[in-house]
Amino acid sequence: MRIALGNFVFATPGELLFGSVLIYYFRLLERQMGISKFSGFVLISFVISTLLQVGALVAFPNTIKSFASGPYGFIFSSMTLVFLRVPRLHNFSIFGVPITDKFFAYMLAAQMAFSNAPSSFMAACVGIITGCVYHFDVVGLQKLHFPMWLQKAMSKVFIPRHQPVAISQAPLQNINQEGTQAQNASRGEALIGPAATAGVFNPMAGFVGAQQRAPLTTGVRANPELVEQIVGVTGMPRHQVEQALISTNNNPDAATAHLLRLD
Repeated sequence: MRIALGNFVFATPGELLFGSVLIYYFRLLERQMGISKFSGFVLISFVISTLLQVGALVAFPNTIKSFASGPYGFIFSSMTLVFLRVPRLHNFSIFGVPITDKFFAYMLAAQMAFSNAPSSFMAACVGIITGCVYHFDVVGLQKLHFPMWLQKAMSKVFIPRHQPVAISQAPLQNINQEGTQAQNASRGEALIGPAATAGVFNPMAGFVGAQQRAPLTTGVRANPELVEQIVGVTGMPRHQVEQALISTNNNPDAATAHLLRLD
């Protein structure tokens, strides 16, 4: 019982801060998976990580004394899905070192994993194992369906009130309508961060400043790899993604901003 309750409460203010930032970041997974699958994943991650912790304490009582308090199982299983499922859209460098838009999420996760080692590191490993079990669908967990009341409860926790639907379900609107433009801007902020429209450096999304659309170049073809990446993140129709890439000379940042009506 103590292990189960401990998975919901952080022990230190530092863990609470970093964990809260990462949990907010994981709403990107909800927009990619949909509320039904994401709510199921949240519940499954808590159950499996708790069972793995209990099993580890029973199997290795002399080696493993305790696990760090907090939702480490959910956080690191979600980080596993971010690594395996979320494509890289932004690439930049710091002092010549190439870095992706997910680097700062990884850095926060590493800080949590080693903040109270070895108990925090063990809890992080359990979360990673849980994420792999879910992603590779070892026992058919992705086929489970959960009641609507649970899905609604998850939506109230993980989806902001000003955004009632996921980005993948939102149709592409006319940019000439002022109200719709503002609505799409809020959707874009939820996907790539609120700093995207301001042209500033966002630690959770990289340098995603306002993009200038490149002029349409005749003979340019959409990069198939970029098409797959942007479709996977935004959920936009393939032909619209291809047109956006062609109009921006295969610039993924500018194409994403164009699709979300941020430019």
